[in-house]
Amino acid sequence: RNGSLRKLLVPFPAYCSLLQIALPASGEPSTVADLAQKINAQEEFLFRIARTLSVFDILQESDSPSSDLPSYSHTSYSRFLTLPPAEASTRHLFDNMLQAQANSASGYYLKHGFKNPEDAKNSPFSFANGTDDKGIFDILEEQPERMKLFNSAMAIQATIGLKDVLLAYPFDKLEANKDGVVMVDVGGGKGQFINELRSVYPNLQGLMALEDMDVVLQGGTVVPDEVIKQPYDFFKE
Repeated sequence: RNGSLRKLLVPFPAYCSLLQIALPASGEPSTVADLAQKINAQEEFLFRIARTLSVFDILQESDSPSSDLPSYSHTSYSRFLTLPPAEASTRHLFDNMLQAQANSASGYYLKHGFKNPEDAKNSPFSFANGTDDKGIFDILEEQPERMKLFNSAMAIQATIGLKDVLLAYPFDKLEANKDGVVMVDVGGGKGQFINELRSVYPNLQGLMALEDMDVVLQGGTVVPDEVIKQPYDFFKE
């Protein structure tokens, strides 16, 4: 569904205000006029946003007894999108990625040719951010708020469908190596996979290691102290 969000081209501040402020948490439908008044928006402008969100089943549209325009209410998905991790994921798509895609859509490929980028430090994301010698992590590291947003977004991406993955593979059959390590999660972010693995297989014996870029690990992890935390740049090593 995040793919659907990328197609919306909805002004992100208005999108957030509509979901988090204007729509009643109780789930009761609200008219376009009421919603527009709550966030100080033009009715026609808000109607276009709400109608688009309803097409993608993010909002529920219903007839309004007091207006020619429909009413709108929360769905289970829109409620999910108001949670902090989901909001961070959506904000990352809009603020970090969608703008980069739009800004580089023609210029980068006209300059470098219509082919897959071959250099991580000279990519469409690099081009959109005005450089040809820095990768996405180099750029985000220079802007702590954007990096924080990226890390928060990755936290929820890492948990979607995770339990199904863990149950599909016999992780309980793993045995520790000669150093006593049973699992190394390379590029493991904040450690969501290891945490869930420990929960699903509590009797799994051996040390576990979480590897990711130092800037990711320095931003905090969710794993206990006994998990080894090892900085690792998979783009270089």
